[in-house]
Amino acid sequence: MKFDDFDTTFDDFGTPEETTKNVIEKKEFLPWHKPRKQWIRHKQWWTQIDEHIVKKLKPGIDTIKYFGLPGNDLLDIRFFQQKLPSLQKKICLFGLINTEIGWSSAQTQLSKIMDLDGVDKSSKVEQLNFDYLENTSSIAFDKLMEFGCFDVVNLDFCENVIPNATENRLKALHNFMEYQFQKISENWVLFITTRSSKDTTNSGLYEELVACIDENLSEVIYFQEFIRVFSSILLNNNSIVRSDLENQKHINMLVVGLMNWLVKTAHNRHFKVKLSNVVRYDITGENTNDMMSMCFVFTRVMNFPNANPPLPTKAEQAKNSLNKLANISNLDDIMISGGINYYAQFVKEQIDLLKEAGYHTDDYLNQICTNDLAKLQTTAEQLNSIMEAIEQPQQLISAEIMSSDNA
Repeated sequence: MKFDDFDTTFDDFGTPEETTKNVIEKKEFLPWHKPRKQWIRHKQWWTQIDEHIVKKLKPGIDTIKYFGLPGNDLLDIRFFQQKLPSLQKKICLFGLINTEIGWSSAQTQLSKIMDLDGVDKSSKVEQLNFDYLENTSSIAFDKLMEFGCFDVVNLDFCENVIPNATENRLKALHNFMEYQFQKISENWVLFITTRSSKDTTNSGLYEELVACIDENLSEVIYFQEFIRVFSSILLNNNSIVRSDLENQKHINMLVVGLMNWLVKTAHNRHFKVKLSNVVRYDITGENTNDMMSMCFVFTRVMNFPNANPPLPTKAEQAKNSLNKLANISNLDDIMISGGINYYAQFVKEQIDLLKEAGYHTDDYLNQICTNDLAKLQTTAEQLNSIMEAIEQPQQLISAEIMSSDNA
């Protein structure tokens, strides 16, 4: 599958072959190198990790176990590594990359990163496909069990969470979550990045997600909130009319269905789940804004009679996310509305990460930021001047656009 106008594949999760053979030759930038991805790392992922994992680690525990689809350059891991030494913590990565080229590049990056404070020496990246986890007897599942459970799971698919290319994705995700629920005794966080437009969606798997909404629509508490926030969705006997799900309605019901599916899966294992943060953005240039970046927090609820608090019902949990899913903020708007100083912070952080991964960044602003600079009514020269004044890239400009509770 080609990524829009960029001559690369989703399977590669990085630069084309000719630019990965030698890291010093990397000069071309890809959609996930945009400043908004750094916003996601900093304002979504790190904020959630810090709040729900780092600050709640038990005394004597200094390692955050992290599962992800990290990409060739391991930019996410590099960023987290910068955050952890001052907190006397470290990250232990277990990552999956599909292709030999991508895996080889990631191995090179990992060998460099493991020389730094903040990264556990047991970190590893395997050349395996996440979808192999649909078979619990697979090598991929054996590797997973060898590594243990995870505090943080980051499924940055780039494509759709239920893509046309496979029928196995929900089964793989279900097996992974079942494994987590059986192994982990503490809270854990899940990040999912997914397309949501109809042309990128597997219709059969989409039906599974929408069916989960129908189940909760039979409950009054969920039904009343659903028709309040999604009044344009046609219903027939408390069931969503599938033929009505086109364009934005399709997108809305994919993310609502995914939330309902996660709630159902977690509830069966006595976990509750909260949608903590979600933003959307456009990658096609058609203003569809169908790429979703979602953050979920899972909490175990004790399973015994008269537990206080008790495990909320599936309908109660799913209801709580509806208003947030009906009003997802546009990340591109957030980046621009924050102003040039806010924008510059994330550009600088992104450029610094790319440099560490072996990229030549002299042409970064021209390749990546031209449209944003026009919206900000500024120039590359002015942006460079502001970035030069930023001494510590990890300190955010004080003006905040959104909190994790409100996003």
